[in-house]
Amino acid sequence: MRNKRYLVGLLGASLFAFYSFSSFIGVKEGSEKNSSGRAHTGNASAVGPNASTTCGGCHSGGDFTPTMSISVKDKSDNIVTSYISGEEYKLIFDIATVNSASGYGFQATTSDASNNYAGDLTSTITSGTRLVTLSNFEYFEHSQTNAGASYEVNWTAPSEGTGDVTIYAMGNAVNGNNGISGDQASPEKMFTLSEDVLSSVSDVKINQFEIYPNPVSETLNLKLNEQSDVQIMDNEGNVYIENLDLNEGVHNVNLSDLKSGIYLVVISAESGTQTEKMVIE
Repeated sequence: MRNKRYLVGLLGASLFAFYSFSSFIGVKEGSEKNSSGRAHTGNASAVGPNASTTCGGCHSGGDFTPTMSISVKDKSDNIVTSYISGEEYKLIFDIATVNSASGYGFQATTSDASNNYAGDLTSTITSGTRLVTLSNFEYFEHSQTNAGASYEVNWTAPSEGTGDVTIYAMGNAVNGNNGISGDQASPEKMFTLSEDVLSSVSDVKINQFEIYPNPVSETLNLKLNEQSDVQIMDNEGNVYIENLDLNEGVHNVNLSDLKSGIYLVVISAESGTQTEKMVIE
């Protein structure tokens, strides 16, 4: 009987020790759940104007020295540093480390100068990622610990007049021990996109000139009310088409030799010079 009471007491002590230990490691287990995304699991942001705490607030002790880089591409896959309102872009986030990590996580968002959510993160491109809405912001983040360190998402530029848009991102390199020790987060990276104020992409009427359609496929129509010089060039100033001394009237410009992308139409006349943006689909 005495042995039986001894065994029951020993079992009780063991269960108490087990649950006490489980409670002790609860913080670690909770942090591990952030492997499916901080906004999704922890209902918290690590980047942007509403950041509550950074990834480095929990994950530390690693020797990876991670850095985050951000780039933006338009529909023609050209890297850009400005946006046109309403246009679609691809945001690309890359984590680089000095030493190899077992896996990676990240979080990103956008805002305008007034710290409001800017544009719209519409759909993920990279697998193992998700979009999460939190406090009127959309966050792009990992949905699992990823072996890859590059992430892409589709983004629609905000309405005209928004001004500069800042893209925020932070990466985390982990050692795979299912905890928070031995990991290392990157500093928060910020990348600013300026608004292209030349024009929005639409049919435009300037002074007494009309340019249509826009976007265009093969033939651009120019309606001139006075003699004008017309140049079509890219954003770097490379001239592809030049027509001098065009008379008043409607002129058709063949664009079939030009690749899809964004171009500038420069019209010079006695009344002045006007530059408008044109998109070839």
